[in-house]
Amino acid sequence: MSLFASFIIALFVTMVLVPPLMRVSGALKLVDVPTPRKAHPGPIPCSGGIAMTVGVLVPTLMWAPLDRPFLHLFIAALIVVLLGIWDDRTGIDYKWKFLGQLVAALVVIQGGIVIEHLPFFGLDRLPAYISIPVTVIFLVGITNAINMSDGLDGLAAGCALLTLGMIAILSYQAGGQSFVLLLTLSIMGSILGFLRYNTYPAIMFLGDAGSQFLGFIVAALTIYLFGNLHGALSPALPLLLLGVPILDAIWVMAHRVRAGRSPFLADRNHIHHKLLALKFKQREAVALIYTIHGLLVYGAFFLVYESDLLISSIFFAFSVSAIGLHTWARRSGWQIHRSPPPGDRVERRNLWVRRRTWLPTFCARYMAYAIAAVLIGGAGFGRTVPYDFSALALGLAGLLIAANFLLRAWTAMFTRLGIYVAAVLVTYLFAIGPEYSKIVAYPTDAYFVLLGAVMAVGIRVTRRDLFEVTPQDLLIVFFALVIANLPESIVSGFAVGHALFWLVVLFYATEFLLNVGPGIARDAHSYRVMRATAIVTLAIIAVRGSGWII
Repeated sequence: MSLFASFIIALFVTMVLVPPLMRVSGALKLVDVPTPRKAHPGPIPCSGGIAMTVGVLVPTLMWAPLDRPFLHLFIAALIVVLLGIWDDRTGIDYKWKFLGQLVAALVVIQGGIVIEHLPFFGLDRLPAYISIPVTVIFLVGITNAINMSDGLDGLAAGCALLTLGMIAILSYQAGGQSFVLLLTLSIMGSILGFLRYNTYPAIMFLGDAGSQFLGFIVAALTIYLFGNLHGALSPALPLLLLGVPILDAIWVMAHRVRAGRSPFLADRNHIHHKLLALKFKQREAVALIYTIHGLLVYGAFFLVYESDLLISSIFFAFSVSAIGLHTWARRSGWQIHRSPPPGDRVERRNLWVRRRTWLPTFCARYMAYAIAAVLIGGAGFGRTVPYDFSALALGLAGLLIAANFLLRAWTAMFTRLGIYVAAVLVTYLFAIGPEYSKIVAYPTDAYFVLLGAVMAVGIRVTRRDLFEVTPQDLLIVFFALVIANLPESIVSGFAVGHALFWLVVLFYATEFLLNVGPGIARDAHSYRVMRATAIVTLAIIAVRGSGWII
């Protein structure tokens, strides 16, 4: 339960911290001012890394064991974050950045996180005079590779999320309850909380503090996974887990050196800049990079025990293909073509639907009551509720009730959190046992298909502009598909495909009902139903797990 709680707490803490940090970023001088090589048009707060760092630290300090590797990684991460804040405020020379990253790398190495094997060098451990320099190069290199990829909204955070997802799966395979898994899930929760504000058009940036924090943590966790936790994995696998950032860094450095410039001076030769030059829109460029990186990461799962030669060959083929395709597109003048505007028939159909003035209210209230029925009904159904589920539900129900009376401005946020947590708990209890999944999974699927169809109609007649498909949606769908197709040895005893479908529909329906935008207000009755649903569902789970009733 600490794993689930760490994910939820990190997500929630990050989401809560971002708005106040946005308000004080100007006073803290943490604002990213646009330059010719940047894609955003105006000043944007860049204190997101602070929110993410706190979001990660809260749950990890609550549950992570205070052993040597964790303490050293904790200290090193703080060094990187403080250095990044300094850079975000005043801008510092790259030599000072490297010095700080070097110190952080040595702290991690002192904690026992060291690369002990290299591709093509067999199973013998490397001597210290080789392993330590290689570890430093890897930590500093990946830190800066992810930092350099932070050029479009959500790009660095999303790629890090994909890599961390596979690190979590592999660490679960290796033993499950290590601090690596807990820390990884905390970072993933924090990234998802931050992406809410960082997806295009972003209103908050990671800043150097955030991108360097992510890069350093991802690099350190990769080393620990391969060296300390799962020694049987191929040491060449990080080429796939970090494929796009590695290729981007190598490609950019080669460009700069060939042009006779310092490899450490910023320019517009990154992969995302190349896609923008081919007339990709920001969302399209980010979505394409997510897709490529996600396929590399997912492929790594099936190549964990393959030879170093095969894995290196796949990465080399990918790199050559990417460079070759870009070279062809640039020389031939190819640019991506946008879809033609909708035809008259589509516009007439949309107009006919919008003339049904009763549809918006019907859709909102149907969805609210459908969610209430499945959550409240599901809370009283299924296997025995664990005590830690009960404690979490009781605490959140108390927060919701208190917010309703004392923190009215925060009620929507707490309601959203309550519905999200209730949905996850109910889905878990509902789908964990094969005796339930076999009996009710497919009728429940039909129920959610209908809910999704009503939501689609509701979006069409009310809030189409607020529900455009974003790269973050692509990430969610990607994770749902990956987890649903993992081998049964990892997800045995759980109706994963069904459960993920239910959760995706519940989450998007919740966003529909709680979202607001220009000229669009929530349906007050549906909002009250959602708030009551969260409280009642959590209360039922709390009582069922307390032992007061059977």
